[in-house]
Amino acid sequence: KISHEDAPVVTEVITILKNRYDNFKKAMSITRGKVHEYLGMTLDFVTTGKVKIDMTKFVSKMIEGMPSEMLGESTTPAASYLFTVNSKCDKLSEEMSAIFHRLTAQGLFLCARGRPDIETSIAFLTTR
Repeated sequence: KISHEDAPVVTEVITILKNRYDNFKKAMSITRGKVHEYLGMTLDFVTTGKVKIDMTKFVSKMIEGMPSEMLGESTTPAASYLFTVNSKCDKLSEEMSAIFHRLTAQGLFLCARGRPDIETSIAFLTTR
């Protein structure tokens, strides 16, 4: 985040950065204002002296990426049988394995930033 009381100074710094780091593979994104999207988080600086961090969109994208058989509701992030492992079950298909690992990685990112209540479940899933 670049901040300065004079808007032209910010524009000058952005121009320098764009000239240095913009390339044909990926353009630099620039937002101005009090609400920004960054790494799956919505950063809201509307209230002076405070920031509101919202990851609702990130969670919604996670849910949209789940197979329909995984959708459901729970009152707690960790069921009583969380640590019970069925060693006789079939291995996941390559496609389901990729989905499982992607969702586990997204959950790990989420629990580190906004949902510490899912940390136990995600920690166990990272061992699978």
